[in-house]
Amino acid sequence: ASDTAWAERGHSVAAAQFAIPAPPASHEGDPPPPGPAPSLATSDAAYVISGPAFAVRIDREQGALSSFIHEERELLARPLVPNLWRAQTDNDSGSADLMLKELGLWRMAGPERVVTSTVATQPAPDAIRVTVRGTMVDGHVDWTQTYTVRGSGAVEVGMRIITETDMPEIPRVGLQLGVPASMDTMT
Repeated sequence: ASDTAWAERGHSVAAAQFAIPAPPASHEGDPPPPGPAPSLATSDAAYVISGPAFAVRIDREQGALSSFIHEERELLARPLVPNLWRAQTDNDSGSADLMLKELGLWRMAGPERVVTSTVATQPAPDAIRVTVRGTMVDGHVDWTQTYTVRGSGAVEVGMRIITETDMPEIPRVGLQLGVPASMDTMT
């Protein structure tokens, strides 16, 4: 409509625009429709939650989802575990000492976590939840991980970390797992 610092009056900002169809808005927080009820088998070593076409194993000592079998095919090569570290980037080059000396305690926080309890509950008829509690970084971090396994085979994973106030920043908060080499192409 008028001259600006980046364009004169009358400049065409966009042309040939078209609408991109979008899926309907999700209603986050709405519970999924109920599905079949999963079954739970408990041993000293693990919880195994299964449904018509799947079986999920949660190791009680590690607090990790260690197996996910769908239609007789194992989908995991390594367990799902917390990961609080990231690879260094170019921006870290000047601060390699900071990354390793000050933040380095997070590098092994996930692999060296200590599980203090695992409890299975049934929050809904179509779901079983396993809550794992523990500590990281020599007891300076409280860690809770939840696995809610639905009878449909869906697995919802939650993680909560509470640190002491004087802890250095966490480089990354995430989870890591391995898939079989045969799964080299995914959609």
